[in-house]
Amino acid sequence: MEKEIHTGKSSPSVDPEILFKILETCNARPSVSGQDWAKGNWYNLQSVADRISALQKEAKWRFRKGKGIVCAVLGACLAAASQHPADCQTQKGKVIESLQTLVGSLQDQIAGLERENVELQEERHTADILHLSLGLFETNTVNSECHNPQQELREAKARPDKTPQLCPLIKREYYYEDLDDQQPSSVTKEVPYSATELAKLKKEFGCNPKGSETEYVWRVSLSGGDQILLTEKEAKGYWGPGVFLTTGDQRAPWSLTQRAAYWSGGLDPLERGDPLAIVGTMEQILESVQKAACLQMMHNRQLTPCHESPVLLSVDPERMTPLIRSLSESLRSVGIQLQGQIKAASPLEQLEEILTPDRNTRKSKTWTWGEIAQELINYGRKYGPANPTPHQSETKAV
Repeated sequence: MEKEIHTGKSSPSVDPEILFKILETCNARPSVSGQDWAKGNWYNLQSVADRISALQKEAKWRFRKGKGIVCAVLGACLAAASQHPADCQTQKGKVIESLQTLVGSLQDQIAGLERENVELQEERHTADILHLSLGLFETNTVNSECHNPQQELREAKARPDKTPQLCPLIKREYYYEDLDDQQPSSVTKEVPYSATELAKLKKEFGCNPKGSETEYVWRVSLSGGDQILLTEKEAKGYWGPGVFLTTGDQRAPWSLTQRAAYWSGGLDPLERGDPLAIVGTMEQILESVQKAACLQMMHNRQLTPCHESPVLLSVDPERMTPLIRSLSESLRSVGIQLQGQIKAASPLEQLEEILTPDRNTRKSKTWTWGEIAQELINYGRKYGPANPTPHQSETKAV
């Protein structure tokens, strides 16, 4: 990369030989060493005076000889001064050229990293699709052998005292070309909720006018809203005072928990009632972790496919504080340690987690809320107190 440098004024080229020829006629032409000395000292008057005195002493000073030395030194200084701007411009040009070369190299590296990132995102998306397809295939295989969704629906309708665990009915048919066909064609048909089922869901999951939006999201998630998938058309109904669970995103039937978190995420944390601490006993660690995951889902306000349950999301360490505040003394140190470990993980290490499935070779891991709950539960079982405190026993009894 080359670039011409313009200073705004065009200065004529300096030729010191014109001056040196005039000095040579007076027997006062500076030597080569004198010219080199003048390049670094022409601006220092004291250094010039010391140079003249030193040369005069070495030449066993005489009047006429002294004038020649003075002329030679001053002539060398004048030539160096006239040449100095050109030397500065040349040096600046070299520095600019070097920086431009470095910038070009960095831009090429950035472009290469961006291409690699796009390829990695495409590979990850493909892997997610394959994983989802495999899960659906296995689920369908199990359902076809020992699962009857219509029977479960009838049982749920027969239990009005319990929260309904309803999912859209999915019918999948396979077409085999021959007996050896290992990849049959499939046709999937989703049966939407009926008006009666939607009315029952609205009644069970309606928003309480006396409760906060955060408590509403918690209740929906802990009551089975992670498994209840609704389309935009089905979610247009009225679910409580001031709550409309529509997202405007037509890509997928989002879970009821995601819709409630997306709606409440548009409010100020003070308005929706975010707590400073999530209160729960040792037996309620999983519930407390799920509540913390719901807070993160409300804070991020993102609709993530294939993550109907908030416990499947990657942990944001900043959202762990309300959970840590409510833990017992024995578990609080573990929670703080996990929070610091997640904070220390750089984006490059998180990318390494995706590229390196083997836990023995990768340097760090990306934690999910479910793994945080499992870690706390395991630690509590192993190192928790042998006898629970009276306060814990009383809370459990209540």
